[in-house]
Amino acid sequence: MVKTANKLILIITLLTGLILLTVGCSENGVVRNTINPENPSVTINDGVAYTTSQTVILSLSCEDDIKVGTMLLSNDAKFTGSEWEPYQTSKTWTLTDGFGIKTVYVRFADETNNLSDITQSTIEYIDAVTLKINPSTIGLNKGETTTVSVVAEDAVKLISAEITLSFDPAIVVVEDIHTSGTGFLFSDNGANVITAERHFDNNAGTLTIGVLGQNEGFTGATGTGYLATITFKGIKTGNTMIHFESGINENQKIYRYLENSDDYEDYPTLKYNGQITVN
Repeated sequence: MVKTANKLILIITLLTGLILLTVGCSENGVVRNTINPENPSVTINDGVAYTTSQTVILSLSCEDDIKVGTMLLSNDAKFTGSEWEPYQTSKTWTLTDGFGIKTVYVRFADETNNLSDITQSTIEYIDAVTLKINPSTIGLNKGETTTVSVVAEDAVKLISAEITLSFDPAIVVVEDIHTSGTGFLFSDNGANVITAERHFDNNAGTLTIGVLGQNEGFTGATGTGYLATITFKGIKTGNTMIHFESGINENQKIYRYLENSDDYEDYPTLKYNGQITVN
């Protein structure tokens, strides 16, 4: 009977030790978690390839059997000068100065200071202006109208822009185009807006807008604002892209002033399409 009891004690002891090895270790009789956080992840600006702004948004995630407590972020692979901060799933971040490929490094820790692997994400910070359709997606009923904007983001010394867009004329038609007023980039920078071109063809499904900022002492428009607003009417159920060439320097006629000069140059441009759904 004694031998049987001893065997039971031995089995229980072995099982207890196995559980402790699986879960963690014991310090003064308290089991401490020793499992590192897993699947660390960081994404810059939802994973796009380029940014025209030095300020970006990081999307962060990590998994842990207890709870992720803190995180360490850096533009430096050695985390020089970085300090641990509370874990969060989204954070505004500033990239290093100068254009080029930028990398952000992140490491996570749980509440018992177990560390995750280091993860990283890259983006190219470019000297360009972003042109986009806003809102990027919009819905309306057949027979109704909606207005979308062509927005220039993070412009610096922009002096003129010629933009050609295409759409499906079986789904929508253009009713009107505006190029000046409150919220428009050139107007908000104190320039008179010269509309060099404002043409649409509802048979071909194209429209072209050409705008120029002009005023005594005007040195180009800086900031974010409308270049044009376009009113569309839905005429048939379906989807259509509001499309201009994506990428950099494709079919563009966008110009800016050179720094400390009256001369001008081509302005590299990122372009993002939009979509209209007619119900």
